[in-house]
Amino acid sequence: MVRTWAEKEMRNLTRLYTNGLRVPEPILLKSHVLLMGFVGKNGWPAPKLKDVDLSQSKARELYRDIIIMMWKMYNKCKLVHADLSEFNLLYFEGEVYIIDVSQSVEHDHPHAFTFLRKDCYNIKEYFEKKEVATMTLKDMFNFITDATITEKNMEECLNVLSEKAANSDVTAEEEVEEEIFKSNLFHNV
Repeated sequence: MVRTWAEKEMRNLTRLYTNGLRVPEPILLKSHVLLMGFVGKNGWPAPKLKDVDLSQSKARELYRDIIIMMWKMYNKCKLVHADLSEFNLLYFEGEVYIIDVSQSVEHDHPHAFTFLRKDCYNIKEYFEKKEVATMTLKDMFNFITDATITEKNMEECLNVLSEKAANSDVTAEEEVEEEIFKSNLFHNV
């Protein structure tokens, strides 16, 4: 079983790394042992995002970066992390690195959308605590899964969603939709 998880971690890390996402570099898999690049400096590992004290402006920047990473993971790598949170993100030299991808699933896995909703929820909750104006869960989920969003129009789409989040322009109907989206999340996990 351990060997299977190590193989899956290697395969997923390789897919993310070759698509330009910040992850530990996958180096070698032998039996059940995975050798990967070290994220840290002078023998000190990078801290998990949960253990980092961020300024509000840095938190806003990282929130946007993570949303883009989630989009790339889904659209370029065809994966959903399935356990993305401040516990599986490292913070090193002002950047976020994704770790622990052995449980990641293909984007067409039967439960991929459920896992992606949970990933969105975890990221939203963490950054709301950091006082970042976050998108609604539905907006975040739709941004990541919308096939019309490309690397060329991504920034424009993110700017529109960021402005909406900052202005809290959420209608009563959207609030109801958000609550339904959340309730479906917890019934399907």
